[in-house]
Amino acid sequence: VEDLIVASKKHKNNAIKNISFDVKSGEIVCLAGIEGNGQTEFVQALTGLEKVASGKIELNNQDITHASIRKRSKLGMSHIPEDRHKYGLILDFRLEQNLVLQRYWEPKFQKHGFIDNQSVREYAEELIEDSCKKGIVSSQREYLVKGTFQDAVINMIFICGITMLIGSCILMLL
Repeated sequence: VEDLIVASKKHKNNAIKNISFDVKSGEIVCLAGIEGNGQTEFVQALTGLEKVASGKIELNNQDITHASIRKRSKLGMSHIPEDRHKYGLILDFRLEQNLVLQRYWEPKFQKHGFIDNQSVREYAEELIEDSCKKGIVSSQREYLVKGTFQDAVINMIFICGITMLIGSCILMLL
């Protein structure tokens, strides 16, 4: 991140002013501050949810300042929003549908331009089985009862081989 400036929607001042830093693989960065001091705008700018007034954001030596959310995702960025129920999941969808929210457009989940529900279901079953093998849960039933939707989505993020994870207060390069 280089000389990042993000305008505030609530104030006349900028929410983020000239922030610069580097994060290397294996590092975790945490931004601390009281609510309203720009953390939300910063995370939204990094993830592409908010436009950057000026500055530069790079991921794996590629400029992603104006990249789409999908391109950021393809480059390995993933985001766990502050309010996972409001922004991270579609609560009316089944677990398997939520697990492909960031990947539904991939060919393996498509059939003649429509979502292939069988492929989505098989993918969800693989993720749950992988969770069982890793000792996260002991059965699919436990996954659904104990794991909850948001744990399932967080688990899916790690299984998908991301290189950068952004949370409401963390930035981690894996």
